Amino acid sequence: MKIRKIVTLTLLAVFMAAASFSAHAANVITIEKECVTVEDVFPNIGIKDQVFCGLDYGETRKLSTQLATHIINKYNIKAAPGEAYFNRKGKKIEQPEIEAKIYEKLSQIYPHADLQIDKIRIQSDIYTAENGKFSVDISNPRIGGMYGRLNNGFKEIGFTVYVKGYMEVFVTTDRIRKGDNVANYVKTEKVELSRLRGEPVASVEGLIATRNIGAGVPLTGEFVSEQPDLPEGAAVRLVYKGSGIHLEARGILQENAFSGNIIKVKNADSGKIVTAKYQGGRTAVVNF
Repeated sequence: MKIRKIVTLTLLAVFMAAASFSAHAANVITIEKECVTVEDVFPNIGIKDQVFCGLDYGETRKLSTQLATHIINKYNIKAAPGEAYFNRKGKKIEQPEIEAKIYEKLSQIYPHADLQIDKIRIQSDIYTAENGKFSVDISNPRIGGMYGRLNNGFKEIGFTVYVKGYMEVFVTTDRIRKGDNVANYVKTEKVELSRLRGEPVASVEGLIATRNIGAGVPLTGEFVSEQPDLPEGAAVRLVYKGSGIHLEARGILQENAFSGNIIKVKNADSGKIVTAKYQGGRTAVVNF
């Protein structure tokens, strides 16, 4: 059985006046929730059935004449159909607020860097609840162009942000040859993080170059290593140990050797490269 409601002339006049509303009109009907109900369209009618949902914070959506006609006919309401606009209450998120959230996120990843946001590409007029709470997440947090999502408590909005970062790092002052101690050929300098190839070194004490390095290059882990106990190319005593067997040969290190590490050594007599454990001094042991 259909519900029959009689709307007063006053309510009828209010709804008919809504036919002339625009999305920018001062008389847009503001609601607190994401769903518009029949009672929102016809106040005090007592019908709480939903008309439409999915209204984002700050979003304004039109109730068309066709939909108004459908409601009137469905509930047998005595009223003339017209257009109306409904706006969900919300607080606009300002650009500086978004930047602050991005800075907060990236400062956890780059705690020692000076960060600078060049540009944010995101839709305008994003709203959140009245408490103003929202969050951001960065999917590829590397200096340069980054992609992220802003969650306003109702949905996620994608954005692109372009970030520059600057950090004090060690930079080479002269050309350094492979194997050289780097401490005498560096100075500290603030550089743009996009110039870095890897993680910058925190200290240069006891580090040697693992390759030839030109002047003006920021030092990162891929260019250096700790000073080895014996450098690549050094001669060692290559000891073969097995069940009742003990043989020795002259070996040539194929990589830098640190005490206790497994390394590759070339048997100088046979030319064969074997895996051995460097025991310090000039001894490397092959167990078989």
